[in-house]
Formats: sequence, structure tokens, C-alpha cells
Amino acid sequence: MSYVRVNIASWLKLEYCIPYTDELLVVGRPGGGKTRGVVVALKRVVRKGEKVLFLTPLKRHRDIVAEWFSGRFTVLAFMGKQDLCEKAGRGYERGGFLKAVAVCLQCREPCPFKEQVRKAQAYEVVVATHAMAPLFSLPIFQFDYLVVDEADQYYRAFSKLVPTKVVEELEKAGGLGEKIARYVKRIYVRIGNVYVPRVSLPRARRRVLITATAPKSARLLNYILGEWDSEGFCTYFMPYGSRDAVVLYDKILLWEKRDRWLPLLLTVVKEASEIAVSEDKNVGIVSRNYRLTEIISDYLRNEGFRVLDDVNDLHQISRRAEVHVVTVNGRASRGISLPDKDLVIATFQHMGLKKRKLHVKYYLEEAPVDEIARALNFCDNLQAVFRFLRQPDKRHVLLLMDRRLHTSFEETTMRSYLGEVKSRGEFYKCKDVNELLSILSEVLKTTS
Repeated sequence: MSYVRVNIASWLKLEYCIPYTDELLVVGRPGGGKTRGVVVALKRVVRKGEKVLFLTPLKRHRDIVAEWFSGRFTVLAFMGKQDLCEKAGRGYERGGFLKAVAVCLQCREPCPFKEQVRKAQAYEVVVATHAMAPLFSLPIFQFDYLVVDEADQYYRAFSKLVPTKVVEELEKAGGLGEKIARYVKRIYVRIGNVYVPRVSLPRARRRVLITATAPKSARLLNYILGEWDSEGFCTYFMPYGSRDAVVLYDKILLWEKRDRWLPLLLTVVKEASEIAVSEDKNVGIVSRNYRLTEIISDYLRNEGFRVLDDVNDLHQISRRAEVHVVTVNGRASRGISLPDKDLVIATFQHMGLKKRKLHVKYYLEEAPVDEIARALNFCDNLQAVFRFLRQPDKRHVLLLMDRRLHTSFEETTMRSYLGEVKSRGEFYKCKDVNELLSILSEVLKTTS
């Protein structure tokens, strides 16, 4: 199954697609204005009386989107689990957000969280984090439009298992607790002494999904979103134009064989950074794990570079430095503003099924779990790379230090970006380090 393209250039405006499509997937490069464009388009439908639920990954993003909508409309920036009272918070720790909501709404004490749950449907726009998705998936909520930003990460909201004991307690409590228990039994799947959550989308007449790095197969994105029976997406492709160049080290660097390649990688990182700094450029490095982040940072500091990383300098990571080092799926991978970088050096992170908590394997054996995890690895690595490429009109150089990063582009919707780079003749592939550094030096000289 592939995506159905409805727009590949700029001849059709997004605001004319959203009101006439039941399910629209908006695809474009990170930092390319997808979310802002969707908000602008949605303002037209909100003016006509439609109600919107907008789900975004982080609190910081939630507040930004809520601010974009504010002014003309009634907007609720929905509070999260950190805003629960102590009693409901204990419920969350024991049985997830549905348990917390049951405890909260059956409590007679007044609290802000309870009031926002009860009044959410009265607002024209509700903006919440992905973590609130299990709550809004309850049948008590219904919206005209559902928007899911960074749709390829949505499954994470359903990673918490619910103990059967908690469900039994809710059922005995009666009232809302009993209704939630019935919902869990109907939607979730019992495996031993826990209920495994099934990824589900809140109810709405129309859906808008936003992503930069979705798997190239619409079938896999359907699995990630829990839409097993969906036939695909009507897709709005935003232009991927750039001036970037890409240099690929055409080998695979496996972590278990790091003793062989680590000295070579450190040499490349050091010499590439020296070339960049000599050309008055700055460097962003994407590391596969915290251990490698520390190794690279310590090595470059000892060589005299000014370095900030997301292990030792998280609270200063947004400040200026010659070199920034961040980790894939690390503390600075989302929600923190990173400076745009002229040269980005990237390694590849592989995350296994167990760490991803892909519960899909429990309740749908025919789901291609290994294929889904592989696709998500590709998406996560590219998300980290583009954290440093925030200015689409600026020229950047990407140094990909693993063949799997090239595969990541080819196996996701970001292949359009790489295809555009190749069409300009600015994709370089080599297996020799000296050749790689020579090419990099020449390419950086043309970067302005």
C-alpha cells in the first residue's frame, strides 16, 4: 500500500484540502511549517462552528499550538498527569491515565483537572499531549476534527499496561469507574494479569495527521496508529526543496563491534569538526546512545573544542557552541530548541522491540512487528538528524556515518528530500575515510 498523493507542489493550498477530506496525512520535512500550516487551515473550519482536538507530543508544543489558536477562539490547553492531585496521581502510577481519571472524577473535592475534563467539549479548540489520547479515546468525547502531530510517535501514548486488579477495582466501584472498566475490557486485550492497551484514535468526523518521517508504506503507519482496517491516506506532500549536500560513509557500524570502528569514527569527527570550524562553520553530532555521546564529547573537549551535549549540559544545550552532541531518543531529542548547524554528523541507533514496548505483538499476531520496529528506528534517527536542520532555506552538509542512515531516507517519507539532493548531484558515497574527508572539505567550502 502506498500513499495517495493529492499535492506534490504548491498549486493546491492546504486550507482547501482539510475541509473536504475525511482523513488527510500532511507530510513535509521537519521545520517545514506543517503544523503552522494546519493551524491556519483549521481556523477557517473553527469559524464555521467545528470543534477541534489537537494532540501534540510535548507540553511545550501544546502551549505553542494553543497560543496560535488563541485570540478569536475559546482554547483549552489541557493539563497533563503532572497536574493531577496526589490521590489521582497514585491512581496513574498503578493503572495509567484511565485509572487516574476514574479516581479523579469520582472524587467530590473540587480540582482544576476535573473541571477541564467535564468542560472540554465546551471549548472550540482543545490542545493536549499524546499522553492524553487514552482519555480522549473514551466514548464520552466526540470532536469534529482530530489532529495528531508527529503521528509516527503516537503509539507511545499507549505503552502503559493496566493490571487486571485495577480493572476489577474500577468495576466494583460502580458509576464512571465501572464504565471505564467495561471500556478497557472491550478495547484492551488481557494477557495474564494485565490488560494490554490497543492503540486507538479519539472519535472525530475528520482526521488530520502530521508527520515528517512516516514509514514509506502507509500500511505500517496504519499499524502504528491502530487503524488496522484503514485503506490508506489521502496525502498532502509539502515541497522538500533544499540546498543541502549529503556525504555517506558506506559501511555499517554495529555497536557490538565498536572496538573496530570507534577510533576511526573519533578521527573523522575530529577532522570534520576542524574543517568546519576553519571555515567558520559549526557542527551538530547525532550520537546513537549516551555512552557514545560522552565518548565523543570528552574527546572533542580534550582536543580544544567548545562542546555542549545532552548528558552533561542539558540545561545549556540551546546555547551557542562550536559543537553540539545529542542522542537519538535522548533528553534533547524533542521539546528543546537546538541551534541550526552547518555540518551535521550522524551515527545510527538501533532500538529493539522490548524497549519500544510494541504491545501490538500481543494482540495481533499477524502484525509485522519486526517490520514496524525497523521502520520506527528509521524515523527516530532522521528526527534526530533534522533537529539541527531548522532553516530550510539555508545550505547544510550531512555526513552520514552509517549505511543504515541512507536506508532510513529511502524507507521513509524523507526519501523525497534525499531524492532532491541526488537530483542536484550533491550526494556523495564512499568507503575510504581519506576520500570522505576530502569530499567533505570541498563541499563545506561551497556552504554559505
